[in-house]
Amino acid sequence: MSSRPLFTLIVLTLVSCVLRTSIQAQAPASATTNEVLQLVTPDAVAMLTVQPRAISQSEMMSSLPVEVFSAMSLESIGLDPFTIERVDAIVGVPNFAGIPAGGLVTFSEAIPEEFMGRFKPLDPKANKGIELFEAPGLDGVVIHPKNPRQALVGTKAFVLRALSSPADDGPLRKMARGLGEPSAVSLVVAIEPVRDLLASATEMPAMKQVPQITQDVDLIIAKTDMLAMRVQLGAKPVTAYMLQTANPQDALEVNASLARLVKVGMQMLISTMAQQAANEPGRTPMATIAYLKRLAPEIERYATFKPSGNRLLLLIEGQQLTLSQGGILVGLLLPAVQAARQAARRMQSSNNLKQLALGILNYESAYRYLPSDAEPPAPGETEAKSNLSWRVKILPFIEQQQLYEQFHLDEPWDSPHNIKLLPLMPDSYRHPNSLAKPGHTVYQMPTGPKLAAEPGKRLRLRDFTDGTSNTIAIVETTDQAATPWTKPDDVNPYDNPAVLRNTTGIFQASLLDGSARAISVTIDPQMLKGLLTRNGGETVEP
Repeated sequence: MSSRPLFTLIVLTLVSCVLRTSIQAQAPASATTNEVLQLVTPDAVAMLTVQPRAISQSEMMSSLPVEVFSAMSLESIGLDPFTIERVDAIVGVPNFAGIPAGGLVTFSEAIPEEFMGRFKPLDPKANKGIELFEAPGLDGVVIHPKNPRQALVGTKAFVLRALSSPADDGPLRKMARGLGEPSAVSLVVAIEPVRDLLASATEMPAMKQVPQITQDVDLIIAKTDMLAMRVQLGAKPVTAYMLQTANPQDALEVNASLARLVKVGMQMLISTMAQQAANEPGRTPMATIAYLKRLAPEIERYATFKPSGNRLLLLIEGQQLTLSQGGILVGLLLPAVQAARQAARRMQSSNNLKQLALGILNYESAYRYLPSDAEPPAPGETEAKSNLSWRVKILPFIEQQQLYEQFHLDEPWDSPHNIKLLPLMPDSYRHPNSLAKPGHTVYQMPTGPKLAAEPGKRLRLRDFTDGTSNTIAIVETTDQAATPWTKPDDVNPYDNPAVLRNTTGIFQASLLDGSARAISVTIDPQMLKGLLTRNGGETVEP
């Protein structure tokens, strides 16, 4: 719930930065617009109008390779998108069958035969005698050529309903009609049809003191009737956003809540980036935070709505759009880039975990027991000991035979010879986010009574009676708990879960079936213990 204000700010800024616009006075609705309004059902939530042909002919597109876009689209789908005059899309209230959606596509000329030839005709007898075509690769989407220049596109239920008698007026149609003729890009959202749905989605457990951010979100949902955005291309670029309430007093209250949410959103953004920076090497993450802090007042200033009766307006004009908004866009995209990097690194660690788990399983297949740090005592000895870690023992099974052959297996890991091999740690033992000392790894096998490895025991797969898909074989640990990769020394997260790594709220682990799983650091302690033990008899929920 707390990320919604920030998400809304990002969406609004992205739209305004990509489409340089000017505000348009309300013009009388055209015949096409009136035709589209007849498709808007009483329970419709949103209406989006885009005019690709007008956008392609605008000054902002003059330096872009429009011809290349057209050629690529013609080759792939048999259609030049810039021959489309306008697309009017309508979205209904989500229901058990999905989200009813569709709209009217109006071409500047006849619908290309090459385009329509790619669709599969459906049997009219099964569709009330109506000519429908199935869209390739889009399950449930159909097309109906309404006339030589127009086609209805959407779910079958939407298209068939649109072809029946005109629907009665609803909140969205009334609001859209009141805004007049749409501009190059226009969006209208009616809150009334989904007010209860939004309220239930943001409902919080009963508490003595409701946080201010929750109060603000609840107030905006309760008192906003319409959201609108207008885009028209012209010589003087301006972006316009509007919120409409029932009366001027509601507008003032909504405006105050919006201002607080924007400020909180920026604070959350900076706080999230700071948490990520704690696990990031180099100077760039901290520089990004400094940039966002410098940009925060600018974002708050340009995201401030002004009351006008029962409406709130946000206008961004002229060079503000190309300069200030450009900087804001960069500021908002930086966390997205950072998140993408984190996701890529998480995927890399997941691949590492899978490779190491596969090495363990192949070792077990060859030797009939799992590798561990401490082997059973040799004849005549009383203590279990091992010279090298399980990570060294599985080297031949992760395509590291040459490195394995360089070890003196009868010497300790830190013998004069073996210690020289510590810097040669394979990439699969290196966590992409780890800042541990060179030659140290955070990939460790839970070691202790009833865990994946137990000192002095040679475990077989049959010893894992909880199931290999319910038992953790390898975990990611903190950098502080990292160990030299050749040292027979691992962790016991059953007794000390603090050693588990926390990367944006999760740690990853590989199970003994070879799969990898992301596990929340807030997992129920008993469930975590159930995943760590091999024969505890616990029931672990998926």
